[in-house]
Amino acid sequence: MHMVIGIGRNRAVTIVLLALLIAGEFTLDRIGVTDFALEARWILLALLALSVIVLQPKQKHKLGSAGRIFMLFAACFTLVMITSSLYSRSSEEAVMGLITYSLLFVISGLTAYCVTLFTKPNELIHFIARIFSRIGVAYSIMVVGTALLGEGRGSIVIGGPNVATRVLFMAAMSSLYLFWAMQRKLYLQTFLLCLFSIILLGSRGGIIGAGVGLTVHFLSAFFSRGYRRMKAAPHSGISLMAGLLALSIMLGDAAWRVFSNRIVDLLVLVQHSAGRDRLFYDSLELISESPLIGFGLGSYNTLLGDYPHNIFLEVALNAGIIGILAFLPIAVYSLLMVRLSYNTEYAPLGVIPLYMLIVANFSGDANDFRYFPFWVIVLLHCLHAQQCTKVRQ
Repeated sequence: MHMVIGIGRNRAVTIVLLALLIAGEFTLDRIGVTDFALEARWILLALLALSVIVLQPKQKHKLGSAGRIFMLFAACFTLVMITSSLYSRSSEEAVMGLITYSLLFVISGLTAYCVTLFTKPNELIHFIARIFSRIGVAYSIMVVGTALLGEGRGSIVIGGPNVATRVLFMAAMSSLYLFWAMQRKLYLQTFLLCLFSIILLGSRGGIIGAGVGLTVHFLSAFFSRGYRRMKAAPHSGISLMAGLLALSIMLGDAAWRVFSNRIVDLLVLVQHSAGRDRLFYDSLELISESPLIGFGLGSYNTLLGDYPHNIFLEVALNAGIIGILAFLPIAVYSLLMVRLSYNTEYAPLGVIPLYMLIVANFSGDANDFRYFPFWVIVLLHCLHAQQCTKVRQ
C-alpha cells in the first residue's frame, strides 16, 4: 500500500490498465507459470477491478464532451456486433466474438475512467508516454539481440511480430513526443532504436504502417506553426545524426537483410502475400452473398477457416453493411486525431490511431484493435482539457 501511495493511486490504476492492454491474449503457459492456457488479461482485469475498489482513486473531473461522443459511437458499434451473434453460424465462435467485442468496449470505458483521475492532462500523457517508451527499450533489446544472434528477423521471444510492432510504434512516437516535451535527447535515441527494431521484426504491415504514419506526421509537422514554434534541445541535430550513424553501423546489415527479404523480395519482386490475398478475395465473395447483415459474429472462422486479417472485412463478415456503417464513425477518428493534434505538442501521438487502422487492414483481428480506442480517448481528453484551459485564460 505504501508503494501504491508513493506512485499515486491514479498511476497505479493506469499501470494495470496498460498491462491489460499489452497482455492481449497472452497465456501464462508460455512462460511456464501454468500448465494450461490461462490468459493473463483475465487476471489483470480482476486486478484492475480490485485496485479501483480498494484504492478508490478520486476522479478529478468529468470526461470531456468529445470523449463522451466517441464512447457513444463505441457503444453503438458494440451493440451492433453483439446483436450479430444472434444469427451466427457457430455458437462457439459467437461466444468468443462476444468476449472480444465486449472486452474492447470495457477497455474503452476503463480508459475513459482512468483519464479522469489525473488533474493535469500533461501529467496523464507524460506518464503513459514514459511507460511506452521504456517498454519500447525493453522490446528493442530483445529484438536486436535475437536479430544479431540469428540469421533471420528479430523477435521478442514471448510474442509475435505483428503485436510487437504495434507496441514499438507506440513507443517510438511516445519517445518523439517526450523529446519535444521534455527536451531530452535520450528520447530521440529511443525513437530511432524503436524504428530500427520495427524493421528488424519484419512485419510487412507494421513496416508499411510505420512508413505511412511517419510520412503523415512529418508532412503535417512541416506545415505546422506549432512545430515551428517549438525549439529543440541544443545540438539535437548532432545527436540525431550520431544516433542514426551508430545504429546504422551496429544494425544496418541486419536491418537491410530483413527489409530486403520481407519487403523488397516478398512484396516488390515476388509479391508474396502469405495467402492473405486469397483470404481477401474469399471474404469479398462471402460478403456479396449476405451484404446487409453478414453471417453473424465469428462466422468467418467457420466459413473461411481463418480470420480475414482486415478489420473492415471482419466487421462486414460479422454484421454486413450495418456493421460497417457503425464502424465508420470510429474509423474516421484515425484522421480526426491527426487533424486535432495538428499544431499541438500531441502531434507525434496523434498519428498512432491512424497507424493502428492501417495495420488492422494487413494483420490481426478485432482484439488487436484495442490500442485504437485507448489512444483516441486519451488524446481527446487531453486536447479537450487543453482547449478548456485556453478558453479560461
